Amino acid sequence: MKVRDVMTPDPKYIEIPSTRQTALILFQKHRVNGLPVLKEGTRNLVGLITLRDFARNPDEEQVAMIMSREVPTVEPDDNYVDACRIMVEREIRHLPVVFEGMLAGIVTVKDILNRAVSQLDLNIYVKDVFSEEVTALWESTPLMAAYTIMQASKSRTVPVVDAKGKVVGIISDVDIMRAAEIREETATDMLTTETEGDLWSLEGKNMLYVVSKNLVFPENKVVGDLMVKEVGVGRRTPIKRAAKVMVTKDLKEIPVMTPEGELIGVVKDVDLLGALLTEEGS
Repeated sequence: MKVRDVMTPDPKYIEIPSTRQTALILFQKHRVNGLPVLKEGTRNLVGLITLRDFARNPDEEQVAMIMSREVPTVEPDDNYVDACRIMVEREIRHLPVVFEGMLAGIVTVKDILNRAVSQLDLNIYVKDVFSEEVTALWESTPLMAAYTIMQASKSRTVPVVDAKGKVVGIISDVDIMRAAEIREETATDMLTTETEGDLWSLEGKNMLYVVSKNLVFPENKVVGDLMVKEVGVGRRTPIKRAAKVMVTKDLKEIPVMTPEGELIGVVKDVDLLGALLTEEGS
C-alpha cells in the first residue's frame, strides 16, 4: 500500500502572508488542529501550523512567525509504512505529501487508522499498547482551565471524569477551540530603561502596548457541556475496534476502563500506529 492510497488529496491549507486571526478562523471552520502552509499563489509548501504552535508563540501575529518550518514530508509513491514510521518517531499527526516540491495531499494518523489499521487482520489488543500515564479533567472544569491543562500536558484529547472518578466522556482541544471566540486583546509591558535612582519608580520607563488576537473562552461553559459521552474501551478490546471508534468519533485517544467504568489509562492513535509498525516488521 502506497501513501497515495491512504492520503487525503487536496487538503485544506493556509497561505502566507496570513495573520494569527485568519489561521484561528480556519482551524475553527475546518475542525482541524494542523494545516499545511503554502507560499501565496502557489502550491509550494513552506511549513505546517498546529494548535501547539499557537501555544508556543503566544505573542506572534504572523503565521510565518508561528508555523514550524522544518517539516518532514513524503511522496505519493512512498510506502505508507514509511509515513507511519515518521509520524511515530517524530510524534506528529500531520505529514504533508509533496510531488516535485508542491503539496499533493496530507497523511494524518486518522487516515492510516481508517484505511490501513481498520482493514488489516491484526492480532493485537488494547492491553498491548495502552498507557497508564493519563491526564484527565473533571467534568466541571472551566474551558480556559481545561485548555491550559491540555496545552501544558501536550494532550490533544483527554478523558473526563465525574466527582466519583468514573469516566463520563472525552474532550479534544478542537472541541474546546470551537467554543471560543477570537477577540482582540491589548497587553501592557514595561521596557527596561529604568534610571539609576529608585528601581521601583516608573520614571525613565516606557510603556509598550501589544495588541494580539487570541481565543477567549465562554465563562458559562464547562468541559461537561462539550465532551463526547460514553466513549471507552477495555483492556481486551482489539485495536481494530479501537481504531474504528477513534475514526467514527473523530478522536485522537480514548480512555481504557474497567468494566465498572474506572479509568486505568488511555490508548492513543499513535499507539495504534506503533502496533501497526511492529506487526508489519514481524
